[in-house]
Amino acid sequence: MSFLREHKYVIAIFLLGSLLRLIGLDVLPAGLNQDEASAGYDAFAILTHGMDRNGYPYPVHLIAWGSGQNALYSYLAIPFIALFDLSVFSFRLPAALFGSFSILIMYWMFLQFSSRTGALIAAFLVAISPWHLMMSRWGLEANIFPTIILLAVACLCYCPRKYSAVYAFAVLMGLSLYAYGTAYLFVPFMMVGMGVYLLIYRPIPVVHTLSAYVIGGIVAIPIGLFILVNLYEWEPMISSVGSIPRYTGTNRFTEVTVLSSGEKFTQLVSNLEHAGRILVSDFHDGSFYNSIEGYGYLYHCSLPFIVIGLGLVAVAWLRQRNSLPHFAILLWFMGAVAVCASLSVNFNRMNIIFYPLIIFAAIGIETILQHAKSKLPGLIVLGLFVVNAGFFIHYYTGEYKDRIGESFFESFEDAIKTVDSVAPEAEQVYVTHNINMAYIAVLFHTRYDVREYIKTRQIPHMNTMFQSVSSFGQYTFGDPRAAANVGHSFVVNNHELHAFHPSRFIVRQFKYYSAVFSRRRYQEQGGEIILRD
Repeated sequence: MSFLREHKYVIAIFLLGSLLRLIGLDVLPAGLNQDEASAGYDAFAILTHGMDRNGYPYPVHLIAWGSGQNALYSYLAIPFIALFDLSVFSFRLPAALFGSFSILIMYWMFLQFSSRTGALIAAFLVAISPWHLMMSRWGLEANIFPTIILLAVACLCYCPRKYSAVYAFAVLMGLSLYAYGTAYLFVPFMMVGMGVYLLIYRPIPVVHTLSAYVIGGIVAIPIGLFILVNLYEWEPMISSVGSIPRYTGTNRFTEVTVLSSGEKFTQLVSNLEHAGRILVSDFHDGSFYNSIEGYGYLYHCSLPFIVIGLGLVAVAWLRQRNSLPHFAILLWFMGAVAVCASLSVNFNRMNIIFYPLIIFAAIGIETILQHAKSKLPGLIVLGLFVVNAGFFIHYYTGEYKDRIGESFFESFEDAIKTVDSVAPEAEQVYVTHNINMAYIAVLFHTRYDVREYIKTRQIPHMNTMFQSVSSFGQYTFGDPRAAANVGHSFVVNNHELHAFHPSRFIVRQFKYYSAVFSRRRYQEQGGEIILRD
């Protein structure tokens, strides 16, 4: 009980943040994004048959559509899929748990260099951050990358007290390379900078620093080989216990960066200007499934506190150069800026910068409260953030839920499961192409056997960044209206229903998609759809 009394405020913040991230996880955001379906199905395939949908046994990186997807999130999702079967909820659960526990990680990290008040402020800002809340509620593989780095830096800040924490730092940095492609730039930047600092100022014995770096390097070897295989077009490395695959198309880690630009310096400046607009003025990247206009990553009212906090951290380090936490946070921020300069960013690609900004905001708020002569400034600041958070949550759970549903193909699951439960296995099912990469949604929602998929798939153009599957098994993808006169079972977008007159077809209509059955082959009986005799 004494523990609960001592930590009651952070426990309350954690519970609030967890509820915001876990309640209705399978229906908000409504539907399922194609990247979630891709990573989720590959996790299911690896769990059930030890290979992804491209046939690679236990790959260090997923080939996915042809241009690749980072594999760490999929591997982390496997235990939850094993427990709860493959579903929207089970696949999103790791993201929600990472988001929830990051509140405690932020609190713990702050305690290494600041007051308990500052740690509570930082935890609270994480809990109510619009970016963080949205990130925690869908299973994009990029979304766990910042939290892995947060935990790594927290361990680093703790290592002067316990030397072994530097090993956790190095291992986590190595693991983050499997989480998202921007780590390929950020992690070397961070590791080199911290390595120089640790060897100069020696907050821990050099032997621990060198040993930790060796272990972190070993963790990174497979992803390093993957980069070399795809950069130099080597043959893939395949074994029954693990694979280093090769993209079927151009590797994206050079395609999307300034390395592919003819005017590298001009592009670098342009990228920084674009990132600056997102962070300082727009607070939005133009894509409503990444961020919501008007709310951004930490509300507009946070900007003055971020500027104050950044200045305070810089001054604190300049006054005390051996301050490990302040140097680590500044280095993290500089590494994130380097990422923003290297590619044209959106909220996903620049996600590594948001934790440092939250840290700066918390430090700025803490400092103002420390110098205030009354509690009034603190109440005003708290009120600002609470009111903004209230407006955001009201919009996110209301109007936004309806808006995002169509983009995340809400109700496609209902339609495909309806058809799958009625149509015989040998019967051809025609599925609309009015959904991004429809085939992966079918694989996910039907939990299709990956061996049968590989055996029967038809891919007209294999050597591309984004492979389009025209058919597999009993499923054919395209415009279902073209097959209305010959087919018997269909999954259609509701905009296509005009081609399926109720006199000739049985229609089970859902929000955006419908299951359609030809009356030539099916009939309704007692509210059920059955085959004709």
